[in-house]
Amino acid sequence: MLPQINRLKLDDDFQKVFRAGKNSENTLIKIKFIKNKKKHSRFGFVISNKLAKRAVARNLIKRRLRFAASALLKNIRPGIDIVIWPKIICVKSDYSHILNALKEILIKNDFLLV
Repeated sequence: MLPQINRLKLDDDFQKVFRAGKNSENTLIKIKFIKNKKKHSRFGFVISNKLAKRAVARNLIKRRLRFAASALLKNIRPGIDIVIWPKIICVKSDYSHILNALKEILIKNDFLLV
């Protein structure tokens, strides 16, 4: 489970990332990120109705993304706000593919301490 301190919750925080953040993507995931002035990194997740019509499917994807983020949390550089939203292919992917895609995109942007 992703701790409360590592979650983006406020709409203002999401808007700040969307306005001033930088983009990156791979085959399964898109991210938008910005530096924050905190001693910890925070994650937000955006799952649209276009991705999956049923709430059950959207919640499953969100749970997998949260669990992947929490698994990598101890190795992520502090002070970054990251908003993650999956691509359509992510609906049919299992947890290990999602974890590898998230790890790949974080290494690509030099957020993961290897």
